[in-house]
Amino acid sequence: MRAIYNRSASDVRAALVPVRWFKQTPQVTRRHGAASALRRIAADLKKLPDPDTRFVQRMGRPFNWRNIAGTYPLSVRSFAAAVDINPGLKNYWRWRGGSPGDVPHYENRVPENIIRAFKR
Repeated sequence: MRAIYNRSASDVRAALVPVRWFKQTPQVTRRHGAASALRRIAADLKKLPDPDTRFVQRMGRPFNWRNIAGTYPLSVRSFAAAVDINPGLKNYWRWRGGSPGDVPHYENRVPENIIRAFKR
């Protein structure tokens, strides 16, 4: 990730650009088209039926220079190249009592039309 997105937190900060996301404007890396892709996703998601928008209206912080919880490698979030859509509605394996090497069965709660928008 350092080779692709920058070597230090200050270099990553220098590549951040604002992206309008519903009522938020998070800072995301412009490198490798990440911010442009997120703008296209936001435009697609704004066309969703109202019940589905609750999954995407809030976003976790895209930039947070830190290690992956409980490990030494840097998180993808350290490079502002990952987003969490409404963190309160997701299923995170650690929150379900999992540990590295012992991950509980994944249960997706995100509607398929949202997943398709991110895949596009």
